[in-house]
Amino acid sequence: MTNVTGEPLRAGLSGCGGISHATLEAAARSPDFSVVALHDADAGATRRLGARFGVAGCADSFDGLLGDDIDFLILNGPNHVHAEQAIAAVSAGKPVLVQKPMARDHAEACTMADAARRADVPLGVTMLELGRPLHQDLCTLIRDGFIGEPVLVEACLAHANHVRSPPAPGDWRLDPAKVGGGVFIQLAVHHLALASWLLDRPVVEVGALSAGGHTPFEEESTVALARFDGGAVATFSASWATDAVRFSVSGTEGRIEVADDRVRISVNRPFSGTVVGAIDAGDGNVTSMDDIVARGRPRASVLEVHGRFARAVRGEDAYPWPASRALADMRVLDAAATSMRTGRIEAVGEEPHESADGR
Repeated sequence: MTNVTGEPLRAGLSGCGGISHATLEAAARSPDFSVVALHDADAGATRRLGARFGVAGCADSFDGLLGDDIDFLILNGPNHVHAEQAIAAVSAGKPVLVQKPMARDHAEACTMADAARRADVPLGVTMLELGRPLHQDLCTLIRDGFIGEPVLVEACLAHANHVRSPPAPGDWRLDPAKVGGGVFIQLAVHHLALASWLLDRPVVEVGALSAGGHTPFEEESTVALARFDGGAVATFSASWATDAVRFSVSGTEGRIEVADDRVRISVNRPFSGTVVGAIDAGDGNVTSMDDIVARGRPRASVLEVHGRFARAVRGEDAYPWPASRALADMRVLDAAATSMRTGRIEAVGEEPHESADGR
């Protein structure tokens, strides 16, 4: 890396789908990084996105992102190209921030982590839920014992985008071999990572089942039961057939619930004061500050997550979801997929200790 400390790092971005629009909008506002080159298997998509966001560098191949004028890479492409691209990038000495899920399964993710370790460069996974200021506040509350000992997590993430606009035949999202599964690995991984981070404990057992029939996806709706080390239990549900976003953590002394951009915190004791940044939306409802900021502007979480990774590359920050944490997620996803096939509760193996930056 040749850039001068204090200047925005220069990022190369591979994958010009919808998520990259948010990435480029965030980059335009970030003091930490800018996107200077793009790549996609569809050259037309590369040119269109470059023209829309004023990115002059449009690489004809992925190798075109590995030059000395690039400080780190953002990989937003399909799941089945994550490993090949990440290994090529870290082997060229480039730090990598790869879109969730890290890979299609734990074994594939391990090849990525091993390559980053050998090259001694950072490898992180984009987990936008960890970048929300609200969730950072909630993490502090939970770890400080505000709701006592966590005992129950309930999470649901569902998007009916594919009902409203079905994917075209041949779309990679319809191929379980390219996805690494179905809706669980695509959507539930968000809340799985969030819960593991908030509780600071790994999942040790998981059981899952799935159903379909309303969309072209074989694994359309999934629910999983999980037990964390220490005894907390959780339900994680995900679907492509409806819309829902709910997340709650209940403890021995209270409960925190986030649903429909509203936060409800209740404790089993007298309380007064402010616990999270919030404002009155004008209709008597209190809304989290980061959701207000997000309306009409790039989501705060996109800006925060990518900015933190850039600062981590400089050695100025610690990225919250390095490869070492993501590998634990991949073990849970593998166990859930096995449970869907066997109908049994599956044990989740332990991940060996790795350095904090995921090398």
